[in-house]
Amino acid sequence: VLLSRAAIRGGADAGRIFGMNYGYLDRIAGFETVDELAGWLSGAMNRFTEQVFRLQDVRNTDVVFKAVNHIRRNYGRRLTLEEGAASIPLSPMYFSRVFKDSTGLNFVAYVNQVRVEAAGRLLLDGELPISDISAMVGFEGQSYFTKEFRQVTGVTPGAYRKNRGRMPADENRRKMAWN
Repeated sequence: VLLSRAAIRGGADAGRIFGMNYGYLDRIAGFETVDELAGWLSGAMNRFTEQVFRLQDVRNTDVVFKAVNHIRRNYGRRLTLEEGAASIPLSPMYFSRVFKDSTGLNFVAYVNQVRVEAAGRLLLDGELPISDISAMVGFEGQSYFTKEFRQVTGVTPGAYRKNRGRMPADENRRKMAWN
């Protein structure tokens, strides 16, 4: 009973846990020694824990999916980790860890990468000034935009536009979805 309560508090499906409970109560009555019971309890605890972690993986995927959608819809304005966490809702510290574990990037780096991708598309249009593009995609200053753009792509925004999006071959650069 204690294991089932803990598993349900941990987020496991209550119906599944109660179903497991009924089968387990019958088994417990059949043990003749404490050693048999202890061995079985260890396995039962592992099965309850597995139910919690299985659900946690699904939740984390859902959390990251929601966060990525939020970023892609709102990259043109100021975005903070706290806002991203609140939109899920999770604590900023837990959200940050789950997000980085799933995407390989911290929240700010991911937001900046999305902004650079959007800027890359606008730069290839060739009509807007770089300063306008910088503001449109959510960077607070052109120098910070240039620094982040170069860090992600390996070239400045001006060179990217001039070379029509061809970037230098540098295996240390992040893979870009728009290239």
